[in-house]
Amino acid sequence: MDLVNLFRKKNKEQEEESEVKKPSSSERQVSKAQGNKRFRIDGNDEIYERRSEGDGDGEESPALNVIQKMGEFPPHKDVLTHPNSSNVGLRIPLKMEDSIIAIKLDATRARIVYDPEFTDQVLPYVATIQSALSEVGLSTGGPPLYAVSSIIRAVRLNADQNTGANKSAVGSKSDGAKLFREWIQIAKEEKATDVHIRILDGGQAEVMMRVDGELEPISGADRGLFTARDALNAMKSAYEVLSDRHSNNMGTFSEASTLSSMIDAALGIPNVRLRFASLRGLYGPKAVVRLLSSNAGGKVMSFAEMGFAPSHVEMFERAQRLDAGAIGQMGVTGSGKTTAAKTFIETHPKYGSAAFYQVADPIEYPISQMHQIYVQRNLMTLNEAGKKDPYSEVIEALLRNDPDLVDVGEVRDLLSARAMANIAKSGHLSMFTLHVDSVAGAINRLTDPKVGLTREELTGGKMIGLLDYQALVPLLCPHCSQTKNELIFDLKRNGDPNSEREERYVTYLVDVMSKRFGLDPNILRWRNQNGCDHCRKRGTKGLTICAEVLMPDDEWLDFSAENKDRDAIRRWRHNYSDRNPVSENMNGKLVIEHALYKAHVGLIDPRSVERFGQLESLELLK
Repeated sequence: MDLVNLFRKKNKEQEEESEVKKPSSSERQVSKAQGNKRFRIDGNDEIYERRSEGDGDGEESPALNVIQKMGEFPPHKDVLTHPNSSNVGLRIPLKMEDSIIAIKLDATRARIVYDPEFTDQVLPYVATIQSALSEVGLSTGGPPLYAVSSIIRAVRLNADQNTGANKSAVGSKSDGAKLFREWIQIAKEEKATDVHIRILDGGQAEVMMRVDGELEPISGADRGLFTARDALNAMKSAYEVLSDRHSNNMGTFSEASTLSSMIDAALGIPNVRLRFASLRGLYGPKAVVRLLSSNAGGKVMSFAEMGFAPSHVEMFERAQRLDAGAIGQMGVTGSGKTTAAKTFIETHPKYGSAAFYQVADPIEYPISQMHQIYVQRNLMTLNEAGKKDPYSEVIEALLRNDPDLVDVGEVRDLLSARAMANIAKSGHLSMFTLHVDSVAGAINRLTDPKVGLTREELTGGKMIGLLDYQALVPLLCPHCSQTKNELIFDLKRNGDPNSEREERYVTYLVDVMSKRFGLDPNILRWRNQNGCDHCRKRGTKGLTICAEVLMPDDEWLDFSAENKDRDAIRRWRHNYSDRNPVSENMNGKLVIEHALYKAHVGLIDPRSVERFGQLESLELLK
């Protein structure tokens, strides 16, 4: 009797029994109807259910209760299948060992478990495994159970660890490092900026990569799912084995601690340097790995290639001529601040003929003609009499070493803020990065008590040379981007609530952009949700910067000194903007206006514009 008929016979025998539990929202659909089924693991109260809305040709496919958490997996003593099993009937090909296994429940009972997504591949092995188990006195006790591949893998690895048959369990740093390298290599090939490794409930972990600003499962894995053991092993190996010497803030990996390090030489992947950071979570730690270029002598990315407007580039070039003052590269996490700062340095007219220094924690990019100093900050020493923080000691020493430019890295505390200010006020060019949401918020952020500067010193004399706020926005794929009508057609065809909501928003945007700003709706291009082969089905291909860049004038400084930041920005716009929303000239224009221009010329999806503010409330300059 084949498997389908066996299930149907079982259903008929049990249709008078008490009502079975309803399927959970996590149950998955499979393509072959197998009828309503339920059965018990002998000695266990848990019921595993197979359920469908109909049975027969043309009916809906069944919803299977597929085990997705380790806590749902039946208790067992051993895994019986293995690619090298001495029992030929229990041998499973290596490529299928995470698709089907046989588990031993006790001395007389066993059970087959497989992933229903691979039904066609595993069914030929079911009868062979059942026969092999029967020959050794083990009863399978009913139809197979269903589990996702990641759970089958976790069960198999647990068994391998206990028997010593597999060395990839936690503690095997070489295998953990290998898996970590594989993830980074994939991310590099996909042009990802970050890799996220997160422990989930039920013994699972997910590995995601950020491509064109959005997270997606790492390529080559089943929805990016791995065992928690594999993920922890990879994190541990990355931090303990691959990290640069002295760059990790603790000696050994800890699931409960906040950790950081830099990874370069030991990684073994050309032109890639990593910034590793992890923090604890409900089910286990999460690590975020930033991919950086490590090619110190390679081609310098220009401001224009990043996406800055020609008027922005002109201001950067004027700022490079300054002898003193502070240059601020600002934005949220992952906005390209450090990359832009690197370009400012490497395109500086005195690069290679002046004394450039960098003090950072950590140093993300190697710069060949700059003396770079890695030092960890220690705020605890600020309150200890007679002690100086190592960061402060380095800054003081630099001022005695004839600097022309000093990059102090991220301003995030009293130490870095004071270093930035002291260098700028002492007649040298100072550079810094800052987490803030706009140029208008820069002074307020720098005067926060945790940072500790005053408005008087920030707005006095030549303290601030240039402020740049920037953000990265996905570029549309030029091969598959859509017109509004094409997008609306696809959304209507989908017919789901999310598509209906998206259609309403697209209609609203087109109305606002055409009526308030005079943009031609037929010129606008939109992201194709299905993508094409050129963009690997993403609909986007790369990132571009949208920015607002300001060089302070007396009027802006006066308003800022009086704590009138909004008035300062409003006056800056009135003084310098050409008031043309479709002009490439970004003098006196906000980041939302730069994004609006890029939407107008078809570079970005118009839906990306309002991440910077509301178009309806943006002041129109007449």
